[in-house]
Amino acid sequence: MLTAFGDTPARGGVLDVNNVGQVREMFGDSADRLIHYGFDFGALRPFVGDDGKSYITIRNKRTGKSEVVTTNAPATLSYDSWKVFDDVVLKVLRQRLRAMADIRAAGLEYNLPNGMAHTLLQYQTQSDMTDAMIGMDPVTRSESDAPTTATALFPLPLIWKDFDFTLREIQVSRQGNMPLDTSSAETSSRKVAEAIEKLTTGLITFAYAGASIYGMTSLPQRSTSVTMTVPTGTNGVTNVSEILALRQMLITNMHYGPYRLYMSTQWAQFLDNQYSTTYGDRTLRERLLAIDGIQDVTILDYLPNTKYDVVLMEMDTQTVRAVIGLDVMTIQWESLGGMQKHFKIIAMVLPQFRPDSNGNSGVAHGRTP
Repeated sequence: MLTAFGDTPARGGVLDVNNVGQVREMFGDSADRLIHYGFDFGALRPFVGDDGKSYITIRNKRTGKSEVVTTNAPATLSYDSWKVFDDVVLKVLRQRLRAMADIRAAGLEYNLPNGMAHTLLQYQTQSDMTDAMIGMDPVTRSESDAPTTATALFPLPLIWKDFDFTLREIQVSRQGNMPLDTSSAETSSRKVAEAIEKLTTGLITFAYAGASIYGMTSLPQRSTSVTMTVPTGTNGVTNVSEILALRQMLITNMHYGPYRLYMSTQWAQFLDNQYSTTYGDRTLRERLLAIDGIQDVTILDYLPNTKYDVVLMEMDTQTVRAVIGLDVMTIQWESLGGMQKHFKIIAMVLPQFRPDSNGNSGVAHGRTP
């Protein structure tokens, strides 16, 4: 589900000239190019084709499909060079995004067109309705009611990290003497991925215009238990019983699963250890996966790691979704008359936890005292 670059504008690493549209006479300030192309960040990813011309890949406003067009915008990197950067970014995203990757892999996404044009997302929370009637003749009207709704706001920040190359470094790489060092791109993409993951776990929060982004351990409406038992490797039965209690909290709040169980790094030494001497070689992980509704058990690097935090989360759009205003990508612009090339890993990939209007959520958070 995670992508670091747009639709492929080439076949086998060679520009597909059959997909090239008309020349776009658009050159100037990077912001001007973004505005001209409706904030399509493909405008800031110019590449040099095999014919020496500059190209960009943008989305056609009329058809919604990506197309390759020639441009007068200065391009210094080849398509293959861009792909090297994108491959590095994508590799890091797969390594560092765990909770967010689970949300997106489950299809719990809301795609916001032109995320740059919005600072807040307005949405509604909703209560449940009364029960349906059962009878022999539907001529009798059931109770006619409507869910209680409330309007809420969700901020839409961007997440980014920058790195630079000089024109000389790029020219040297073109001669084949020394390829561009991708370590800066790798580190920058890791920082962006970690920020997304920390927002998702609640290790950091973000507030704007009175609205906030909360994570699974900071959501005010989550169910909580602060009296869980410290695992010792010999008390697995107690640990399982307390996680079952977390599941019951969610069931009571009408969140019936499926669930994913997330645990802090403190659990790593116990999770794959023997669950109980009574049950042979069965591990604590295997016992937890045997609980009805729990799809997976995952250690998260960015859960708080001082009180053996665990989070049981319902994988449903009524509980959580990823708001995608801009998928992770690398963009480029220049300064100092083109002598300095600036690159930015940028994204608007945000976790949105969605309690209902009664204050119930599909997140249960447990920790030791």
